[in-house]
Amino acid sequence: EPYGKNNEEPLFFASQISVSSFNTFGKDNRHGKYLLSNGLYAIGWDKSSLMADAFNEKRIMDIIFRLERNSYLNKTSPRLIIVDVS
Repeated sequence: EPYGKNNEEPLFFASQISVSSFNTFGKDNRHGKYLLSNGLYAIGWDKSSLMADAFNEKRIMDIIFRLERNSYLNKTSPRLIIVDVS
């Protein structure tokens, strides 16, 4: 993790990503979660509208994201944090 004060966290781009499902969560359903065809989850904080529009339009999309290590109930797994989707 060579990022910090003077070195921004890296962004990644993936094209032609197949999305299996989409759900919203949080207060007022402001956040979105994709289940990708490879079994990974992609979370969009305050991006449920953007994600829903993309999902309803097509199931194959391009995603700009950050990577995150998610730890929950003693299980750690990678997940994508969506910055933009088209």
